[in-house]
Amino acid sequence: PLAVRAAEAGCHLLMDKPVATTVAGARAVAEAAERASVASVVFCTLRFAPETSAWIAEQAAVDGWFTARAQWLGSLYAAGSSSEYADSPWRRDKGGLWDVGPHALSVLIPVLGDVEHLTAAAGPADTTHLILRHTSGASSTVTLGLSAPPGAAGVEIELRGERGTASIPGWAGA
Repeated sequence: PLAVRAAEAGCHLLMDKPVATTVAGARAVAEAAERASVASVVFCTLRFAPETSAWIAEQAAVDGWFTARAQWLGSLYAAGSSSEYADSPWRRDKGGLWDVGPHALSVLIPVLGDVEHLTAAAGPADTTHLILRHTSGASSTVTLGLSAPPGAAGVEIELRGERGTASIPGWAGA
């Protein structure tokens, strides 16, 4: 991947999704960045919104998370949608899993740890349901899609644990 060559040349990496189309390709990017001692980040808009970033840091400092639920449903392909993103060939081909999945994971992984086990099931239209087991021992469920009816569209992320529940602050960019 281009990102591997850039890291090997000593360039820091500000990447968009997907970093690679295979696990091996993504690992190659991560390993190249580590070997070259360059910074690397995938720019997920929600993750870097000031309120979200602060919330993630606050939740990551709390132990005892038991489970989490994330829903990221867009209506790009719903009847009557006029989104400029709907013309993107890769979005139509890969759907919500590739498009909004990284955004949901960019919130869950810093709090619950890396994903060590995943189960997936197809839902209506391009909707994908994931059940994740994290290295912290917590589990999460994630629902992703780009073809939800407009009334069902939105972003919700909630954590549950020993100290109760925590919901991500509202985000107008969804």
